[in-house]
Amino acid sequence: MKTTDLVAQFRRVTGDKVTPYLWDDDTIVSFFNAAIDEACLRRDFIFESNTDGLSNLVLREGELHADISGSLYKIDIAHFLNSSGQRTDLEIRSRGDLSFRNNLPDLQAVGDPAFLITDDKKIFILPPPPFGGGIIELEGYRTPLASEKLSLNDVDSEPVISERHHSRLHHWAVYLALSDVDLDSYAPQVAAVHLEKFEDYFGDMLRANRQRLNSQNRPHRNHLW
Repeated sequence: MKTTDLVAQFRRVTGDKVTPYLWDDDTIVSFFNAAIDEACLRRDFIFESNTDGLSNLVLREGELHADISGSLYKIDIAHFLNSSGQRTDLEIRSRGDLSFRNNLPDLQAVGDPAFLITDDKKIFILPPPPFGGGIIELEGYRTPLASEKLSLNDVDSEPVISERHHSRLHHWAVYLALSDVDLDSYAPQVAAVHLEKFEDYFGDMLRANRQRLNSQNRPHRNHLW
C-alpha cells in the first residue's frame, strides 16, 4: 500500500472524511511511521548488517566505545575486525548485567577485544583494541531509517516492511489518534480495541521487551562458518 492508500484507509476507519479534517495528512503519516516502528520492534522485520556507520563501526586505537543509531534496537552477533584483517567473535553483554560488571576486565589495558557491552546509545568494547583499532561488525535488527520513512512528497512511498502486513498498520495509527486525552476525538474504548487488534497480529510489546532483555543478559557465543 502506498502512503496515500494508508491515509485513505485511516480516514475510512475513523470516519474523518469531510473537511475540516480532525487530522491532517501529515499527522496521519506520522501515525503510520510510528506504527511501522512498533511493528518492527515486535516482529524483527528489518535485518541489519554490513552498513557503514550503522552496523559497521570504526574504533581507533585505545577507544572504548562507539555511538550506535537509535534505529538499531537489537544486536544478535558481534565481531571485531582488527587493522590486520583478523576477525574475532565478541561476547555480547548488557551494561546492566551486574554479574558481569563485577568481573570486568582491566579498562586501562589494551588487548584482543572479547566483549561487546550494549547500552541505549553506545556500545563498549573490552579490552580496548590495540595497534590501530579496527571495525566492530554487528548483526541485528532495526527500525526504518529516515530515508525509509513514509512521505507524502514521494508518490511511490510505502512501508519498508512486506506488503502483506500493510493493511494491519492502521490499528496502531487509529490507536494513537484516539488516545490523546487533550483532543475532542479522545475515545479510549475504541482505541483499546485497535491496540488489541494490532497486538494480536504483531505481538505484545511487553513480551518482546522481555525477550530482548533476556537475549542481552545472557552470553552470546558467535561462530563463523
